[in-house]
Amino acid sequence: VIVVNNEPLPWYEGMTVGDLLRAKAPAPPMVSVWVDGKLLAGKETETFLLPDGANVRFFPVVGGG
Repeated sequence: VIVVNNEPLPWYEGMTVGDLLRAKAPAPPMVSVWVDGKLLAGKETETFLLPDGANVRFFPVVGGG
């Protein structure tokens, strides 16, 4: 089990953040992703392997001017 934005979800071996983003569609086009308190950067976001028990937080990236 992993926790995503305070919601428990099933986990499986080999699960990546990219898998999770696709499963939670529709997702905002740009999100920042934190796993166990660590901010993931760039391409790492797609391929980062989630460990069992991970605490994942998604935050939409908001821009403006």
